[in-house]
Order: sequence, then structure tokens, then C-alpha cells
Amino acid sequence: MNEIIIKRPVVDSYNLNFEKPLVILCCLLVVAFFEAFGVEIRSLPRVPFYIAFSVSTLFLFWVLRKIMRLPKRNYLTIGDDGIIVNDKRKQWSVRFDEVESFECEKIKLWRFTMYTDDIIIHFNDDSDYVKMIDAEKLTMKPQPLCDLLNERLNSYKEKKKE
Repeated sequence: MNEIIIKRPVVDSYNLNFEKPLVILCCLLVVAFFEAFGVEIRSLPRVPFYIAFSVSTLFLFWVLRKIMRLPKRNYLTIGDDGIIVNDKRKQWSVRFDEVESFECEKIKLWRFTMYTDDIIIHFNDDSDYVKMIDAEKLTMKPQPLCDLLNERLNSYKEKKKE
């Protein structure tokens, strides 16, 4: 079987290193836009100018920030013999030899069952040790991903028996 790569967008919402220069760039671009279309900034009334300038700067800032977040990185790589997870802090892997099953975490509230965005990995040993994969904002929903992982696990176990 081939490798399957599941991606997650890079989110730098807490990294402010690029935001200050981006705001300055947006202000300069808006002023250049006004000048290019022959709008004389000094002749405009102050309040409508400040509103138009602020709204257009914020819109341009929002668009450029969205564009900067577009690159995606490999978050979960599913191979024939295991998975590799690239967390925010580190990369870790789990071999299918060690795994008993994959399960989507669910919460039971009264009569309702809600699924969370976490996938639980149950290991073979008797210690009830589990590990969690955060499946939030992936290119694949948690339940189909869990089904795919269990399918790969079962095919790996069948090959190992042969």
C-alpha cells in the first residue's frame, strides 16, 4: 500500500513577528491605492477618510494574513507499518506492532454521544497505556481517519500472519 499524508494548515496566530511589518505594509499600500486613483488625502473630510482608511487597511491586513497561512505541513503520515505524527513540539511515531486499535474519543452526555477531535491509540501491553492524536482541523474528518487507521492496522496484522 502507498503512504497516505494528512495535512494541517500552519497556524501562526500567536507569532507576532510578521504582523507589525504587515500592518505597516498594509497602510502604505492603502495610501498608494488612494494616490493611484487620484484621491487627494488632504482634501477629504477627516472622519470619512479615517473610516475608509481603517476599513481598507484592516481588510488588506486580513487578506494578506490569510495568504501567509496557506502553506500546509504534513501532520500525519500513514505508512504500511505505522504512523508518523508531527506535533507542534516534536515528531513521534507508532508502529502497528504496538497497537491494538484506534478509536475516536466520544463523550456521553445524558442520551447523546458526541465525538471529539481526538483519536485514541490503544496499545497491546496490559498497562492500559493510550496515546492521543489531535485530529482538529485536518484535511480529513476524525471518524473516517480512525476507520482508515483501523483498516491499515487490520491489513498489517493479516500480512504479518501470512
